[in-house]
Amino acid sequence: MQTYLSITKTIWVNGLFALLYSSCFAQTPIAELKDGSINKALNLNYQIKKTTKYIDIENINNRFTNIKQNSPRLHGQILTKPDIVIDVVKLSRICANHISKQQIETLAAGIKYAGLMIDIKTDINGNTLEVSFFTEQNSILTLNQLEKIEKELMTTKLVSMKPEILPLLEESNFWRITPTIIYEDLLKVKLEMETSNQKENN
Repeated sequence: MQTYLSITKTIWVNGLFALLYSSCFAQTPIAELKDGSINKALNLNYQIKKTTKYIDIENINNRFTNIKQNSPRLHGQILTKPDIVIDVVKLSRICANHISKQQIETLAAGIKYAGLMIDIKTDINGNTLEVSFFTEQNSILTLNQLEKIEKELMTTKLVSMKPEILPLLEESNFWRITPTIIYEDLLKVKLEMETSNQKENN
């Protein structure tokens, strides 16, 4: 019985240590994570890839990472606004929901025009299929925050396509949109949201 309790205690302690270890990395600023490492956030695992200035953060379960976008009917035609439109206001509000004002202020005060680029892959109807992130090397955001943003983006329709272009895209495997949320602009959105919430509570 004593041996069984000892083994059970060891398993429990090791499990708790692993949980605390992964939680620690999930709360660590992205800038401090190692290049090439895979780290667990709340529930999802992300791979970190670094260059001299930037960091690519990607859910390891993303299936289109190494697959080329296929748009066989375009024949060189380039689709831009207003053919395909992304709701930047809605996207900014989602980001502002999960990034604190203090963090945004710090990020906005750093590199000019610094921001969070969000690589959104959709089907031809604009439904989000997967998300990845790209930001500056000194980012103070955490994986937990990015996971929360990703989960909300996965259930929010952000991309609209004109009905007349859908026949051009019907054989596509996915469509890629890469908006960048500039932190200076995000700070304005955050302040507007806080002001609106204060008015509602008064």
